[in-house]
Amino acid sequence: MHSANLKDTRQIRFYPEDPLPRGEIILLGTIHRAPILSSPLREILSKIRPRIITVEISPLSLRRRREKESQWLRQFDELSSRLPDHLARSPALSLFREALRLPYEWRVAEETASSLGIKAVPVDLNRFARPHLKTLEGLLTPAGVEEIARGLVNPLEKEWALAVLSLRNRLVSSSSEDARREEHVARRITLLRERPLVHICGWRHLPGLMKLLPRAEGVFFSPPQKFK
Repeated sequence: MHSANLKDTRQIRFYPEDPLPRGEIILLGTIHRAPILSSPLREILSKIRPRIITVEISPLSLRRRREKESQWLRQFDELSSRLPDHLARSPALSLFREALRLPYEWRVAEETASSLGIKAVPVDLNRFARPHLKTLEGLLTPAGVEEIARGLVNPLEKEWALAVLSLRNRLVSSSSEDARREEHVARRITLLRERPLVHICGWRHLPGLMKLLPRAEGVFFSPPQKFK
């Protein structure tokens, strides 16, 4: 089994190499702004058939993105269309455009919840979402979009490799902000009574949340074959 042992002997499983857990709380780690994961995420949810899904997004961020997504995307597309060709092809632009959308994690969770007749619940903290949203919106200027286009981004396979290495070798540490967010999310999950519960979050939160939720089991995705 290709799994990462935690100190309390629980394991982070790597789907589909490892079988999915059958516990009451399943923490499903993802890579943000990687909609390539929509399909396997949907597949896991359909196999687990949870009674409730929670997602790493705050109520404020969800509300704001619903209101502004179309406007933000129109602004971004217009601004990026003015860039010279060598900048318009920058991978950083695609990544930033995805950041302006409702996260694919929420889109898949909401779609699955609707099909199962259950709830999808945003459980992150509003206080940290507010400055992040302000920063995103503030970059929707000619200078901001050009700055994004000139930036460098790691290929997805590098992020995946980092995630697998970190999770298998217990190399993930939480910042003070992450720790506060994880404590809040753990409390929210504990208060929700429906089981099984699946929580969808960034992979870096898996170890911290597993420490706070002794009965939770963690899952991450095996790298696609083309990355190996």
